[in-house]
Amino acid sequence: MLTLSRMFRDITQEVSMQTDRNKAVPQPASRLIRLRELTGRVGLGRSTIYEKMASGDFPAPVSLGGRSVAWKEAEIDDWIAARPRVALRRSGVGDEQ
Repeated sequence: MLTLSRMFRDITQEVSMQTDRNKAVPQPASRLIRLRELTGRVGLGRSTIYEKMASGDFPAPVSLGGRSVAWKEAEIDDWIAARPRVALRRSGVGDEQ
């Protein structure tokens, strides 16, 4: 026979489990990367990065204070992922001219 306290405990556990499943999973904070690391990751020089920023083709940096800036790593990763893939031609027999 179910007692009132056992029913209450069972209901409380069920609600607790449902709440745990519905909680938002915290995302790790985006790391900030400075220009030296940025140029190495994207394979572009400083001038090219700033030209692309001016034309709206590259993520903007965030200010760190003074004249220091950095880029959000997640935005840079997204920018890299959005770059089109290059189709490489396979060299085969009969390609000589």
